[in-house]
Amino acid sequence: MGSEMPQSELEVYGTSVVRKFSQPFVLALMAFLAISALTIAVVWNERKDSYALTKVSVLNTAKVLATQVESSLEEIDALLNVVALRVKRAAPLQADELATLQAQIQDELPFYKLVARVGVADNTGRVVLNSGWRAGEKLVTSLKDREYFKRAQAGENILFIEGPVRAKLDNQWSLALARRLEDEQGNFNGIVFAVVPVTALGDVFGKINLGSSGVINLRTKELVQVVRYPALEGVEQEPGNRTVSHVLQQLVKNKPGCRKSRLYGNSTD
Repeated sequence: MGSEMPQSELEVYGTSVVRKFSQPFVLALMAFLAISALTIAVVWNERKDSYALTKVSVLNTAKVLATQVESSLEEIDALLNVVALRVKRAAPLQADELATLQAQIQDELPFYKLVARVGVADNTGRVVLNSGWRAGEKLVTSLKDREYFKRAQAGENILFIEGPVRAKLDNQWSLALARRLEDEQGNFNGIVFAVVPVTALGDVFGKINLGSSGVINLRTKELVQVVRYPALEGVEQEPGNRTVSHVLQQLVKNKPGCRKSRLYGNSTD
């Protein structure tokens, strides 16, 4: 291999972490890495003084991006926990309580740049609150067929992160984050969820200076694409595709420097 960067793609498989979690914030970090297993491919087509320096630069960029996204997911998990606590205190949720809760969420969402909306579903899966609804609007939506709802209903009390799929409300490719709700006796009382459009993640990546030919590609551990920046045109290039280079497949297979990860389901609302 020469001292200069070859005129071809260099794809790097990002690291992932699983930790024993005792705090919600740590769980948020683990869960995001679980469903994403953060495969970040950074493509460089600019000449460097040495290949070694280029490799270090790529790896450092991947780590910075991973930390940035993980921190955002921690914040969203904290929001879900706050909403879950409010739901518990306001139960049973009647029209007035729902209106107050929706107004509170709508006031706070501007501080969470990745989140499009937050909602609550009852113990039957019926959505009773969605911050994306307009004033007086109440669309009939059920989550009872969703994997994360079924698992929460079965007793799992974790942060679920699923996707990407088309959201029901606006048909955008999105990720869903969800948590189990419980009543005072610890019984299942529904879920609280947040919707993160993949374009919001793309906007974060767009703020990184990658040069004229740089590319960031976020994939799940199964190599399902979550978002690519810059995006490519065509159905086969949309989120959810599994089109990857042989180089990346080998990197994932060998898992250099990666630790065990987990994946939670595949849907959103």
